[in-house]
Amino acid sequence: MLTGQPKGLSESEVRELHLLAEPLKTACVELADAGLPYTLEHGDFHGNNINVTDHGHVIYDWTDGCVTHPFFCLTPLWEEADPEIYARCVQAYLNEWAAYAAPDRLQAALRLARPLGILHLAVSYRDIRLNTEPAARGELEGALPFWLKQLLMYKSQLLAG
Repeated sequence: MLTGQPKGLSESEVRELHLLAEPLKTACVELADAGLPYTLEHGDFHGNNINVTDHGHVIYDWTDGCVTHPFFCLTPLWEEADPEIYARCVQAYLNEWAAYAAPDRLQAALRLARPLGILHLAVSYRDIRLNTEPAARGELEGALPFWLKQLLMYKSQLLAG
């Protein structure tokens, strides 16, 4: 977590994260209860990994791919998307899952998936960095602290339950 270092977490941020352990566990159970099946997840789905051609869309850079909750793919998009366009895309995406849950349950799952998707990215980048050649680890050094700081932005939501 690079505690106390320029790209790292402060001591107070680490303490705040410890307070989120139980609320995060509860959120995981609630998200699992939404009834959506796990699916193939890109892991780094954002505009720089999508190419639109005359023949359709090409989605590449699947190095972070895994099987997980289908709403986690939206997390990187939230970081750079225009709010108006994002809202329309999310609604279209939720419509595709309507066979699995009612609209209110899909919206609740989406709210839970936001902080949990961030946690998923933090854990994913930690594992990727640990399994990368030692000489290349430096470029991923700040990924775990970055995503954990993003998670802290949802502290009040998680603690409110």
